[in-house]
Amino acid sequence: PATPPTPPTPPTPPTAHAGSHKRYCLHRAPPLLTLHLKRFERDGRGRLRKLGGHVGFPLLLEAGAALPMVQADGAPAVAGKSKGNKGKATPPATHAGPAYDLVGVVEHLGSMRGGHYVAYVRRAKAEQQRKAGGGGGGGGAASSSSQQWQWYRASDTAVSAVSEAALLACEAYLLLYARREEGGEVE
Repeated sequence: PATPPTPPTPPTPPTAHAGSHKRYCLHRAPPLLTLHLKRFERDGRGRLRKLGGHVGFPLLLEAGAALPMVQADGAPAVAGKSKGNKGKATPPATHAGPAYDLVGVVEHLGSMRGGHYVAYVRRAKAEQQRKAGGGGGGGGAASSSSQQWQWYRASDTAVSAVSEAALLACEAYLLLYARREEGGEVE
């Protein structure tokens, strides 16, 4: 018996590449926010390679634009409902959103095949005075000013104080932020 002829394969349409954006929306601002910076890409053969270079990051992250439906205290923002958005909550017109202070950074030194992680953490300069009962008077809200914080670089068994400039120059892999309370202090 003869085999029936195979129907012709339809031509493959040409491939078109287009730019895209990914967006995540949060209903409630978390007390601790971890941002993972993509530090790798695929080469022409599909293998991963590490992306080097500095990516700027702020000491104070004002997240109002990134979290339009969240109030400064982290709770959902509800200003009203309208027919245009099918009864869903709309953000207030003058929405500030939550603010976050940088409290830690993780940096990866090396390549995709191996390397070493280094952590940067901060500690209040006046912490020993407060523990001893000194306090310093005033009782005002804390800010993220560099006069109040000392940054430390932790690498295995070595911990050393570093300048804010050295911190801001590192090639960050993870950024750790703590949400501020309404009074301006980190929660």
